[in-house]
Parts: sequence; C-alpha cells; structure tokens
Amino acid sequence: MDRRVSDQAAKPHLLRSLAFANANVECKRIISAMPGQPSVTEMVEACSKVGTPQHVATIQESIWGEQIKEILKAQDEKFSKTLAALQPALQQNNSPEVMATKFVGGPCYKCGKHGHVKKNCPESAETADLCPRCRRGEHHANQSHSKTDVDGRPLPHPGNSEKSVTSYHNGG
Repeated sequence: MDRRVSDQAAKPHLLRSLAFANANVECKRIISAMPGQPSVTEMVEACSKVGTPQHVATIQESIWGEQIKEILKAQDEKFSKTLAALQPALQQNNSPEVMATKFVGGPCYKCGKHGHVKKNCPESAETADLCPRCRRGEHHANQSHSKTDVDGRPLPHPGNSEKSVTSYHNGG
C-alpha cells in the first residue's frame, strides 16, 4: 500500500476499508458495532475472539436470553389473563360462609351447621353434653346407672346381660 498510495491521509481509511471488506460475516458485525472509526489494530483485537468458545457462549447467551425473556413475558401475560378470569370466583370463595367450610371441612356433628366442630359448637352451651344413653346427666354412657331414659323407656342393660353369663356357666 505504501508503494501504490501516495496520500498519507487516505492510507488509514483504505486500510480500514480493506480490512472490513476481507473480514468474515461475524467480524463485519463486530466492526460495524464499534463506535467511531476504529483503527486496524482495534478491529483485529475485536475480531480475535471470533469463533472461540467464549465468543460462541456470549452469542448463545444473548440469543437464549432474548428467547427466555419472550417465553417469560408470554407466560406472564397468560397468568395475568387466567388470574383476571378467576378473580370473581376467588372473591366469592372468600366469603365467611365458604371460608368456614374450607377450614373445618364439613358440618358440625352436633348441630349440622358449618363453620365449627362439635367441640366448639355454640349449641353445646345451651344444652350441656348429656349422657347419650339416658339423656339425663352430664356423664358418660358407661357411667349411667339408669334403667330408663328421660322419656321413661327401658334401657338395655350395659355389657353382657346376666342371662348370657348364666347360660354360659350352665353349659348352654
């Protein structure tokens, strides 16, 4: 170039143009992205990493990063639409009546109402836990000595009846 070009101001420009023209596609992209008018040394240094594993990883990272951003954006939009569609149902399901059945799981075994369990039943305060056998006192069925219930009906004898014990001892 020294022999063919006599203008000293044109030499650097011509050298940059030749370097760019003879560069591969990837180097041309890198050189085009460089700010200002890079020197030939700066162009060679920038293109020296082309094709290395580090360069390939950088390109893949930028491509995959954009793809992941697009996927996340699409999923975020889909989630927002689904949440907007479910919002009325969620608000309806947070009413006190619905929440009571969610946390307790079903009706009270004493009164049949939702929102509490037998242990905390408000009707228990009104009617104390009466004996399930005689319905007279606040004791357990195995502690009941009554022969009739509250209505006067005879109660079955608790445990084995004497008849069955007697028939066993008599061999029958």
